[in-house]
Amino acid sequence: MLDQYYMGIDLGSVSLNAAVVDAAGRVRHTVYKRTRGRPLTVLLNCLEELASRFETVFGVVVTGSGRKLIGTILDAPDVNEIVTQARAACHFHPEVRTVVEIGGQDSKLIFIDRDRPTGEPVILDHTLNDVCAAGTGSFLDLQAHRLGMDVKDLGPLALRAEHPARISGRCSVFAKSDMVHLLQEGTPKADIVAGLCDALTLNFITNLGKGRPLVEPIIFQGGVAANAGVVKAFEKRLGLAPGRLIIPENFLVMGAVGSAIIARHSRPTEPSPLNRLIHDVRQAIATAKRHRPTTARLAPLVSRNGSKKNVDRYYDIPADTGEVYLGVDVGAVSTNIVLIDSQGVLRAKQYWYTRGEAIETVRRGLAEMGDRADGRVRVCGVGVTGSGRYFIG
Repeated sequence: MLDQYYMGIDLGSVSLNAAVVDAAGRVRHTVYKRTRGRPLTVLLNCLEELASRFETVFGVVVTGSGRKLIGTILDAPDVNEIVTQARAACHFHPEVRTVVEIGGQDSKLIFIDRDRPTGEPVILDHTLNDVCAAGTGSFLDLQAHRLGMDVKDLGPLALRAEHPARISGRCSVFAKSDMVHLLQEGTPKADIVAGLCDALTLNFITNLGKGRPLVEPIIFQGGVAANAGVVKAFEKRLGLAPGRLIIPENFLVMGAVGSAIIARHSRPTEPSPLNRLIHDVRQAIATAKRHRPTTARLAPLVSRNGSKKNVDRYYDIPADTGEVYLGVDVGAVSTNIVLIDSQGVLRAKQYWYTRGEAIETVRRGLAEMGDRADGRVRVCGVGVTGSGRYFIG
């Protein structure tokens, strides 16, 4: 008799997650992959990885914002992610009363109660964030990119903060403005990142909680649960002792795990070979390519080897240039440095990504420009502009 396995797939706005559980409900394997705008290709890769471990599954359930797409391709039932997240949480932690889930583009707050006759956990109520991504994983991704960091490094850095900064978390645009102001004042990155984590936490509690108490035990799921800075901020805001906020082992893929558990409890079906599911996805990809509209496209700004077609550097410094004037523009995203001669002719320019390091960026830019000039110029005047003009000036 074949071992019985059940698969759940969660296609969200940022990632595709899959989980396989056995007949006892134990998680046997999970997959997490970012889709980067290619969900079907990533789904194919995911199924190929699972096929190397499992030949067949006895049930498939899909969830997430892309559940209709995958459900149609795989001929599988789809379930709302509120249900799958709650099911996974209660499967591993039946005592849970509140589920906090923060993913790439949405966040959920789920209230769990107990059915009086059976004692089984049931969903009492839930709330979702609106269409704005402030207070989600994408909010942290965006701010990490602005700081020139990988999002996985935000949590450890936040824990080193001595004086967390105050940052607006209600809107990514306002958060950016606060960050720019703090960076240009020389505020340590650790304090800024800790402020971001606290802003996201306050946004969640205020907008989704709406004054309702989050009853313990509380479980934290979704990709943002990997951020130690956000976990610490939730513990502080909710008055929890360190370690009281439950972070499940499979926090990253709980939607997929919940789907697999639901498949396990569904009506038994004939086993589905993984190779057949792979064939169905390949057929869908081929069909999509045949029906793809042909449109005129411009040449990419970045070639396949990563070299840029636009010029970030320009130098034209003759031996007799003599007197020049230096201009520095320090912005939130980029730092630009130029030299012009006494006639206003551009002699040198540089474009750098600031990445939250205004002083170091200007220092490196001036060092490079000095090396290129090789002592042939004399700077007679300096002008500074941009959001960092006071600090750098």
